[in-house]
Amino acid sequence: MILLLLFLISSMALGYLLVRKLQFIVSWLEKAAASLIMGLAISTLAAFAISFFLGALSDFSILLASIFNIGAAYFVVGGDKLWIQGRIHAFSRIRLGKIGLPEIAITLVFLTIAYFNVFSIYSDDSGNIYGIANTWADYAFHVGIINSFALRDNFPPIYPNLAQTQMRYPFMVDFLSSIFVKGGIPLIYSITIPNFILIFCLVYLSYAFLMRFLGKKGIAALAILLFFFNGNLGFAYFLEDFNAAPDKMEFLGNIPKAYSYLPDKNLQFMNLVYSVFIPQRAALMGFPIVMLIFTLLWRIYNHEAQRVEYFIAGLLLGLLPLVHASSFGVAAGLSICILAMAGIRNKRAAGGLAIFILTALILAIPQLFFINEQVRSENFFGGIGGWMVGTAQATGKISEFLRFWWENAGPTLILGIAGIIFLKKRQFIFILPLLALFALSNLIRFQPWEWDNIKMLMYWYFALAALAAVFIHRIYEYIKRMNLALGYAIVASILLLSTLSAILTFAYWANSGAMLWSASEMRTAGFIASNTPKDALFAAAGKHNHPAYTVGGRQVLAGYDGHLWSHGLLYGEQTADNRKIISEIDWGLIGKWRVSYIYAGYAEINEWGANPDAMEK
Repeated sequence: MILLLLFLISSMALGYLLVRKLQFIVSWLEKAAASLIMGLAISTLAAFAISFFLGALSDFSILLASIFNIGAAYFVVGGDKLWIQGRIHAFSRIRLGKIGLPEIAITLVFLTIAYFNVFSIYSDDSGNIYGIANTWADYAFHVGIINSFALRDNFPPIYPNLAQTQMRYPFMVDFLSSIFVKGGIPLIYSITIPNFILIFCLVYLSYAFLMRFLGKKGIAALAILLFFFNGNLGFAYFLEDFNAAPDKMEFLGNIPKAYSYLPDKNLQFMNLVYSVFIPQRAALMGFPIVMLIFTLLWRIYNHEAQRVEYFIAGLLLGLLPLVHASSFGVAAGLSICILAMAGIRNKRAAGGLAIFILTALILAIPQLFFINEQVRSENFFGGIGGWMVGTAQATGKISEFLRFWWENAGPTLILGIAGIIFLKKRQFIFILPLLALFALSNLIRFQPWEWDNIKMLMYWYFALAALAAVFIHRIYEYIKRMNLALGYAIVASILLLSTLSAILTFAYWANSGAMLWSASEMRTAGFIASNTPKDALFAAAGKHNHPAYTVGGRQVLAGYDGHLWSHGLLYGEQTADNRKIISEIDWGLIGKWRVSYIYAGYAEINEWGANPDAMEK
């Protein structure tokens, strides 16, 4: 625990000292968020590099990472002996600013996301562990990665659910949780505590960028509400179901569906908090880093940036590949566009541009080489005729494509398009590459599972929400001249229609808990972790939440094929051999893969044909 505290304090100190160099950041909330995200991202990557070199995540590697943080912090201070005294004096002068509707809206967004984080994974008094909706599906895999580092020495990283396959997945946020587990924090809190910190960074850095880009707190707050409470036309299907329900109050008390995600209606662009930020975790670290990069790029584009800001922007971009690859692609693309325009418009910026590019390349290239093998696989990228549009792909009709996006993006789509006419030229040019992501994501599949393009599309929707907020504000400004109350009523009505399916999704999510691991499975996993060698290999049923590789922290021959397929992995042979080992106890295959144990649980016996009696012989 002491080492973990040293790691966290030194991380925050390093982040804070870097933020001191960004003199344009004056809000203490923005300073706190920027300090946390920079410090955690840098120190987690440093801890991984040290652990990789030593071959284990240990107390010693955490100590070395803390020493690295302290050394880097001293370097950033630059020998200024009086900085501590000055910073203590500055902290003593922190005051809460004026609290108005924008601040209330941002706090509401933060508290909503934080609430679902608390219940994203939880336990009951009997020791059963639960997940809610999408976290039930995703967190098992994340727990497998976390425990592969914390409970055994998974270096170089191997997929915990596919033996002998190198893991090139962006796992840095899970490695941060591994550090928490190694530091003595229980598994559940090792997920929810880092998530809570990153949610704070996510919301406040997004708001800080939008305030600078849009120029007004009120418009920025509207954009934040539209983005994080993003909805679609799912509320229309809710009204149909409500009208058909025999008991209206019972229906409202137990919302039966996530109304932003209705596959049978081809509503695929579901609420992003529900589908990406909480369950997929990596975006929680990647998105706030990108928001800070956007803020710096906006200053570079407007010729306001100092030399150190180019360095920090390059540093942040270089951290991203193993944090969130999709965010790296978006930030790199926007950086290329903005740096090119800045270089053309301001020849004196050449030195800063060189610093940005060199810093980013030095950090990013080793990570890109690390993940290159996986993304090179022939089934990773591909062409598509519209993201998840279903019938439009079959018929080729543009009307089906337009209908799909009207239903999936909802009123925000129309509001955002209308908002373009009210942007200043420099704002439009800056945001244009983000809007272009819509076209790219409807033509190119960036991962084996087409739906995963949502990780790129969310940046397009972020820009769309900003545009929609501009238009809503213009409507409000026009109407309030005639009737202020009417202006508020119209804005509230637009917000309700734009976010209602998200609110309904949250209502469903709050009551969607499902068991991830029973108390019995937790006891079995504890026995496995305590009584089997760290390098033991299990043949086990391909369940997404199998206790052997998740909470048990051991390697399995082949896990749930849905996870493996979505990562572009070749798993057919191992899955077939795994099933044969379990059902037939094939000694040839056991020797081939060097299987240490065969797990004989409910799924293996009742679904995979395992015979415990034969195993005992």
